[in-house]
Amino acid sequence: MVFGVFTLFRGIILILGKEPPLRNDDVLKILEEAGLVESRKDGMWVNYSLPKKPETSYAKHMLEILGDWLDDDREIKNTALLARTLDRCELTGRRG
Repeated sequence: MVFGVFTLFRGIILILGKEPPLRNDDVLKILEEAGLVESRKDGMWVNYSLPKKPETSYAKHMLEILGDWLDDDREIKNTALLARTLDRCELTGRRG
């Protein structure tokens, strides 16, 4: 379902009138520029999340709809719980 979320994000990007990017980094950058995600640098990592206080009414509306949808999706909930237990340094073989 995480793939489904990125598919949804790519759809939002098309609505915003942007060309569909090829890399997830590009998707996240466009979503950040639109106010639909925010980033926080954590050493060599960048953490992305949905903003708690969207800057525009458009972003607020889109995030309310997306939040309701994500809250109702069991697979998203399970993935979020699993993600809290993973060590990304171990997964990538890098040091954080």
